[in-house]
Amino acid sequence: MASRHYRGKPKIPSIGFDYVQSQAEPSFSFSDTSSLLTAAYFHRCCLRFVTSVPFNFTLHTPGEEEVQTSSRVQILDTGDLLIAAVRETDAGEYTCIRSNEAGEVKGSARLGVLVRTQIIQPPADARVLLGHTATLQCKVSSDQAVDYTLEWFRDKQIISRTGNQRTKVLKDGTLEIQAVRASDVGQYTCSVTSAGGNETRSAKLSVIELPFAPTNVKAERVDSGGQRAVNVSWTPGFDGNSPVNQYIVQKREVPDFGKVS
Repeated sequence: MASRHYRGKPKIPSIGFDYVQSQAEPSFSFSDTSSLLTAAYFHRCCLRFVTSVPFNFTLHTPGEEEVQTSSRVQILDTGDLLIAAVRETDAGEYTCIRSNEAGEVKGSARLGVLVRTQIIQPPADARVLLGHTATLQCKVSSDQAVDYTLEWFRDKQIISRTGNQRTKVLKDGTLEIQAVRASDVGQYTCSVTSAGGNETRSAKLSVIELPFAPTNVKAERVDSGGQRAVNVSWTPGFDGNSPVNQYIVQKREVPDFGKVS
């Protein structure tokens, strides 16, 4: 029986392959590859090769080595190559070779892997003296082919890059607040969004101020069996956002019947 042979390169996005077809030979059809890179963002991808006749097949990696199955790489009964926890080293062209007694056909598909966008140096809680400069870092790692947007929020309200002369976002993502005030206290959130993933990290900013003087200071004599004793009490004032280490009590001698101060 005569055979007909065809050789060509159909126009399929991200896929190029040569094929030889004759009666009863295996053939290829490809699943939609438009979601291939999107799947890689979620650390899982699938290269699908479909045939309608019995076949034997082998899969080859970008290094021309035969694909070895593992807990991360599986070849399904349908012929799909399933890769979990996708890595940068998985990128490249994969070749599927299918054959039976009538012949052999090859098909290739290219896998592109994008590095997930993530915050690698998140902001940390900070305590800054009143009037000093506060810095909250937010360093991002992403694929060079993926653009991302970085925004800062204070108590869920977006921080304008131009609305406050004391506040600015540096090129490396760091938030800088100059001459901090008591009104700057709050929770600050760095938010990164991109086609390669989104992430948010938060930190609290505290401003250390001078503590307020105690109030309701009272001094009362205490009868302690002839010994001179005084009980001094007070109501603590605002601690300046920092624990008070100590109180200093001073006394001044006055006449016996005079006012105690």
